[in-house]
Amino acid sequence: LWFALEFVFQCTCLLNTAPLDWDRVLWLSKHLHCYKKLLLGLALSKQYFKAVIPSEMNSEIEGSKDIQELVRYVNKIICSPTEKHQWEIHKSKFTRYQLRALDRPADKFRYLIFVAVFPTSNDWIRAGRFNRMTFLLYLFRPVRLAIKSLFKTNR
Repeated sequence: LWFALEFVFQCTCLLNTAPLDWDRVLWLSKHLHCYKKLLLGLALSKQYFKAVIPSEMNSEIEGSKDIQELVRYVNKIICSPTEKHQWEIHKSKFTRYQLRALDRPADKFRYLIFVAVFPTSNDWIRAGRFNRMTFLLYLFRPVRLAIKSLFKTNR
């Protein structure tokens, strides 16, 4: 999981090398709907690399339950990666982390539709011998997920 720390370190380097126009940064993050991800990156930069962030951003981070939960989740992955976390990060298209890190309900809905409808690489591999019928993967994936979910909850 070194790549995760590398992203946090790059964020810290950016904070330490150039004076930022924070009004512009905030406007862009809200306009591009990545405000939570900005706050998460700042929180992790401060925690792991002692980055200096503006006090109003620090207050926003400390006052947000969502950001605090995302920070705890990332810490769990970085500091004590378990097989479950490894699987969730590398094998699954769906993670609660991704869902929680999105700013708008519309983005969350789009993400859920994407996960439910678009086939994974494993789906494509399994369908390899049925090359002419791969378009059916888009129809069968939601059905397969529903069946899988039913059997999982009945155990």
